[in-house]
Amino acid sequence: MCKVATSSNKESSNKESRIPNKVTPLSFVAGCFAGSVGTLVGFPLDTLKVFAQKKQYHASLSGSLLFRGCTGPVVSAGCIQAMNLGVYDNCQRFFCSHQSVSIPTPLSIVGFSAFNAGLLISFFTCPLQRVKIVQQLNGGHFNPIFRQLYREGSLYYGMTANVILESAGRALYMMAYVYLKRALASSNDTILNQTTSGATGHLAPEGLNADGHSGLNNHIFSQENCTDRIHLPLWARMFAGGFANTFSWSIIYPLDVIKSVQQAAPAGGRPPSNMLACARELLEEGGRLRLYRGYTYTLLRAGPVAGVLLPLFDLSLGALERHKV
Repeated sequence: MCKVATSSNKESSNKESRIPNKVTPLSFVAGCFAGSVGTLVGFPLDTLKVFAQKKQYHASLSGSLLFRGCTGPVVSAGCIQAMNLGVYDNCQRFFCSHQSVSIPTPLSIVGFSAFNAGLLISFFTCPLQRVKIVQQLNGGHFNPIFRQLYREGSLYYGMTANVILESAGRALYMMAYVYLKRALASSNDTILNQTTSGATGHLAPEGLNADGHSGLNNHIFSQENCTDRIHLPLWARMFAGGFANTFSWSIIYPLDVIKSVQQAAPAGGRPPSNMLACARELLEEGGRLRLYRGYTYTLLRAGPVAGVLLPLFDLSLGALERHKV
């Protein structure tokens, strides 16, 4: 007969579940680090995607061409993702401030938090994306292009599509990521509990091994979002991030094509059509397939970027909170 874990372990687990969900600035630090690394990893495929969307092809693709225009996005990505993931994480903490950490955050709050974070950063990402696309297509340096586009008032071309992409797209992305992590964690916990109870003859409280320890040596532990404490191997987090990003892009990709076409208008040229008119023009040009041009590069990019970005955010935030940096 199996023995139940000691009462002291139960008391420790219950005490931990009553820890309040506090707003923290560490989310912004973790987001800054994860954002810069994720942008650098995916930038070459982002360049190929933009070429395909604008039907520009090059006989040879050098490293300098693939990374053309990366300085601005990589440097700014830290600030953008710090704002994005920091607002996302703290928004959940705010709404869950009176909820014990043992209760999973509702997916509706996950989506609402991601939507608000994306809405906020869209006002910053639109001009940065505009400059990046002009650089990728035509070359040039960030500062001169930014000043020229600012003078002519074209930094916010494609703003409507960008707002929808950043808000609704990020809501889909984060809800899928959290859902997959919970599903994988549920399966993983079942295997762990069976293995632990079979090897020791003890049943451990949720989140603890039979000896009362958290199992950090065997599995990555972090606070998923302030309320969900999840044990998951790194490969599982990377899988969840990559699949969630691929899923969200499959839905919102046509909007990205429209935005890219609008933002690719050359400096000093005539303004692009509005979002709906641009969509009609693209459909007339090549049918529905025109709205998915460059999609292959996005799929190839989605996995590695999300497989790095969100797990890196989870791990760095968990490390910062454990060490109270």
